[in-house]
Amino acid sequence: MKKIKSLLFSEMEARKEPSKTHCLNCGTKRTGNFCANCGQKFYEGNLSLSVVTQDSIDTMFNIDNRVLKTLKELFLKPGHITKEYLSGKRQRFISPFRIYFTFSALYFFVLSITDVNSILFMNSFDLDGNEDQFTNFMKSFIILFAPAFAGVIHLIHQKQAKYYLESLVLALHLHSVLFFLFIVRAITDHYLKVYTEMGFPRILNIGIGGLASILLFYYMYSYLKEFFGQSTIRVIAKVILMLFGYVLILIIALLIFAVTIAD
Repeated sequence: MKKIKSLLFSEMEARKEPSKTHCLNCGTKRTGNFCANCGQKFYEGNLSLSVVTQDSIDTMFNIDNRVLKTLKELFLKPGHITKEYLSGKRQRFISPFRIYFTFSALYFFVLSITDVNSILFMNSFDLDGNEDQFTNFMKSFIILFAPAFAGVIHLIHQKQAKYYLESLVLALHLHSVLFFLFIVRAITDHYLKVYTEMGFPRILNIGIGGLASILLFYYMYSYLKEFFGQSTIRVIAKVILMLFGYVLILIIALLIFAVTIAD
């Protein structure tokens, strides 16, 4: 009985001081409590339940902290997250590609479970009953949307943005925020649509739509202002140019869609 107890308790304990001279994961020589190459923590002895539990907790809270920090920077410090990411401080944030694809996927998921026909505020276009086909087309086109818009940003800021990749990261961060606004707008459109003929809900729906448009302009302005550091008049002028770029990209999308359904 004593032997069984001693075996159980020895498995539950992990000693604090590492004794291995090399990382068991990648073979790098030990220089501290964590591997300098892969980041794995050093533990003495065999794998134990406490080690597995601690690793799981550390991983969970590390992911949670990165998500919360990324979202906070995205919405409360427009443009700052892009500067931090490009300066090399990448470990503390979620990848801009992952954020972008997550918000765009959520947007199309919301569209699929609601009766909202607006796609990126394009409900004013007559699609001749091809709304479902257009939604499916946009799901594919959306992969190219941010890179195309990054091209517009790079073209307008050739002197400030030396590399296209800088404009791409900025576009991914900005569009993550914009997709969140599209999600909120789609949800409110869906739930307030029933009451559009009534007084207050109709006013509320119009108010939310107006606020979403203002926030769209605000975030575009703030991201450019923070990242490029230009004067207010210059930034506003460039935001207007970028909005025209948006329209151009969406027109190209519509033309490509028209060609595909015509075949």
